[in-house]
Amino acid sequence: MADVSFYPPRAPRVRFFRELWYRLRRLIKAEKVEAGYYRIQPSVLAFLVPGYGFLAARRRFYAGAIVLGWLTLALVFLIRMGYPEGNVAMGLMISLHASSAVFLFVRTSCAEDLSQRLGIALLVLGGLMVFLYLPLIYLVLPRFLIPLDYEGKVVIVRVGGNPAQVRRGEWVAYRTLGTYNYGGIRVFEGHGLEQVLALPGDTIHFHKTHFEVGQASYPRRPYMPEQGEWQVEPDCWIIWPRLERRANYAPNMDGTIGVVWRDLAHVPRGNFIGRPMKHWFWRKQQLL
Repeated sequence: MADVSFYPPRAPRVRFFRELWYRLRRLIKAEKVEAGYYRIQPSVLAFLVPGYGFLAARRRFYAGAIVLGWLTLALVFLIRMGYPEGNVAMGLMISLHASSAVFLFVRTSCAEDLSQRLGIALLVLGGLMVFLYLPLIYLVLPRFLIPLDYEGKVVIVRVGGNPAQVRRGEWVAYRTLGTYNYGGIRVFEGHGLEQVLALPGDTIHFHKTHFEVGQASYPRRPYMPEQGEWQVEPDCWIIWPRLERRANYAPNMDGTIGVVWRDLAHVPRGNFIGRPMKHWFWRKQQLL
């Protein structure tokens, strides 16, 4: 009777790779690495997820309370973004998140001394601020929404859009790049929120009491020329700025101020940020 191999033809190859994998695991001491991973994993999740520190310690009630409180504060932060209440809500969100993470870290580190526990708390709070919340506030959120102050009220601007689709009279947010010095007048870098008065190719006619763009007439703005006309350059808008909060100047410098205003009124479309939203939650955003 002929010998019959128990393994199918491909089995020796599978066994070779399996033995190679086992030898590699022994070489790198995979069991210790995995044990360390399962010890580190709850700490990482506690750092990233609010309330997980209590959940890992099987304190489900406290974990649920932390999550519910954090979500409520996040909603308050979004609704009151740009106002003091929103800043307070963000601070409380960080505090709730840190309390959960500190609970787990202190528990797993077996720190008994008060100074050690305080050190852990400060390290966790600082880590959350530097690596999670500050990047979220200053790097991630501004890619989608920006709160801008306009005459004492906060207006939420949706970032993005095609500047070529902006129409005359539409409100836009834009950047003032760099710091300008005009003979004692300093204009600082910042954001503006204004109406587009004229589009590329338009001609503006100035008069003592008003100015005209096409067939439309508008009241004259402060420091506008009282006569003459401007031809708007390609890929540029005319936006008459309000620089009271972004410029330093003396009260007796009206002549120089007029020059500054006229210079900064030519805004490249590349400085476009976005448009103000018509509503933010239930709040109607009116600019006029």
